[in-house]
Amino acid sequence: MTVTNPEPFDANGIELTLRRDGLHSIPTVVTVSADDLPPQRLEVPRAGIGERTRSAPTETVTLPYSASAVRELRLTVEEVEAAHSTDWFSGDTTVLPVGIAELGLPVTAQVPDDDEAIDDSCRTDLVTVDGTEVPARIHGTVGDVLDGSLMDLEGCETTRLPEGESVVETTPGSSSGFDVDRLVFASAPGGEPGPNTAQEGPEPVAAPPETTVSQTGTLNWKMSVEGADEPYWVVLGQSQSPGFTATVTGAEGSDAIDLDESVLVNGYANGWLVDPDQVGPDATITIGFAPQRMVWVALALSALGVLVCLALLLWPLSLFAGKPSEAPPQDVTVTGTALLEVRGSPLPVPRAVVWSTVAGLATFVAAGWAVGIGVGLVTLAALSLRWGAVLSRLVGVSLFAAAAGFVILKQIRGDYVVDFNWMNLFEVTHAWTLAAVALLVLDPVVGGLRSRASGTPRTAPASDG
Repeated sequence: MTVTNPEPFDANGIELTLRRDGLHSIPTVVTVSADDLPPQRLEVPRAGIGERTRSAPTETVTLPYSASAVRELRLTVEEVEAAHSTDWFSGDTTVLPVGIAELGLPVTAQVPDDDEAIDDSCRTDLVTVDGTEVPARIHGTVGDVLDGSLMDLEGCETTRLPEGESVVETTPGSSSGFDVDRLVFASAPGGEPGPNTAQEGPEPVAAPPETTVSQTGTLNWKMSVEGADEPYWVVLGQSQSPGFTATVTGAEGSDAIDLDESVLVNGYANGWLVDPDQVGPDATITIGFAPQRMVWVALALSALGVLVCLALLLWPLSLFAGKPSEAPPQDVTVTGTALLEVRGSPLPVPRAVVWSTVAGLATFVAAGWAVGIGVGLVTLAALSLRWGAVLSRLVGVSLFAAAAGFVILKQIRGDYVVDFNWMNLFEVTHAWTLAAVALLVLDPVVGGLRSRASGTPRTAPASDG
């Protein structure tokens, strides 16, 4: 950060107001230099990253720096206490930027009147084409800048693009002071500069043919065109995607013709050119989003699965029982699965070690080494100790309860913003939940192994006497 003032000022300590909202890194070491004086490396008093609460707190710290008759002061962040986030697409961990809300100096800014025009001289720090700076000027007032209102950006000279692909980039507002939200390029036939249709409007064209449009589905449209004698564009105001397809049918009884893949229109939309010489003056254009069909199929299968599950739960069991058996009924004893029930006998230690190692390795593949080791040790206890299976169940249920309670209580206490990074605040509970799932999945396996070791079947006929 650089502060330049036409009048010299004395700096007796520099106050930094830092954002401690968990979304910004906190500077820990900075370098401060004034005019031609040698830079000083200073440690920033510890403020801490803070937590991602809705109140977005700040904290002011003072840097021990003094200088007299300063006209230009520079502050450079050298080291930070990093706040992290996870990139939504790559999954990589990224370091969040520093948040300095205010730099306290004995300098009073002279703010012009709101209706005063800002400097509209050409500047080259806003737009580049293929890495080359493009001079442009901004038209607006001081009030527009302070209110964050939209302002016009105008090129200072004609920009010529080479044949083929070009990369147009705008400078982030954090470095230039202005965010460029939209760029409009206009060229005339032959490649010469064209009118700015965003301000002047398009040139007059012939009236379009009579058209009727109806939406036949969530992502399906039908358009009827009558009396066309010139080629015309059909434009769908949805973000351009190869998934949108269009077919056109001419006179009644004619075959449908698949139009080519849509082209980009108005910088975002889908467009298809229709020639009446090929389809006739009257035509019906049907537009749909092909990938949506698979979504509907998936939703239908999911709904069918839910209905089947409900039928199995609610339908009278007699409908599935078939013809009653003529054999005399027999009493059976069914082993229970109560939380504190001890089933079967412990396994010999060597066999228990083998099976717990298998369980640990399987969990390691699915959930990582820490969870794998923990699950392996608990499974060893479940297989080799008399009350081990009870211990395993209690550990699994307790981990589930602890994870849920931790998330609920921390959210109530911190009132965190629920966004894409919300779940990262509770990352510590991820391993707890995975271990709980693994232990509860392994519980019937442990019960089966212990029953086999004791020779006790899961279901056995009762004695007659």
